[in-house]
Amino acid sequence: MKKFLFFACALFITATVDAQKVISDDVNRTATTQISTAHGHDDEVNYLNSGAGIDYQSIENGYGIGLNFAFKYLLVDLSFGSADNDYIDVSSWSAGIGGQYRYWFNKWLYIEGRAGVQYLHATAKVKEGDEKESNGDFGLFLTPLLGVKLFKLGSDYLSLVGGYRWDFNKFKFKKEYTSDYFTIGLSWVM
Repeated sequence: MKKFLFFACALFITATVDAQKVISDDVNRTATTQISTAHGHDDEVNYLNSGAGIDYQSIENGYGIGLNFAFKYLLVDLSFGSADNDYIDVSSWSAGIGGQYRYWFNKWLYIEGRAGVQYLHATAKVKEGDEKESNGDFGLFLTPLLGVKLFKLGSDYLSLVGGYRWDFNKFKFKKEYTSDYFTIGLSWVM
């Protein structure tokens, strides 16, 4: 829970810093110029908030693949996962909608936050029998990421992203309703 609070605070504090603008007057009071704080002019980097991406999710005893599509601040998030041990096979998928924001520190480094509501469906099958059970619930997801622009593709950019993801089932924040894992992937930034 401490990791969650730390990442949530870091995400929201840095995202609100971008909302601050500085208005400066020249010495002779002939012109007013609006500039952005700390990370370059808005027209240089802050328009790069849309895109698509694919993430590898390091789920315990398995793997996951995440697909996400960002349209300015709207996020569509799809995930597929599989895990197994000696006794059981588990497969899952989720579909979510939410918001995302990229805060650019400079022209090549940014943090990104994704949060939203998702429907998570899981199926568990016992290996030594015919027992099978499925369940689906609504919940929340939260993913803070760090991104580095790699190179330009036409007028867009390919970047490497890495971070951590929390899935909260049934909108409950207790440990038995939470799954968390590291993610790493590629993001097409436009």
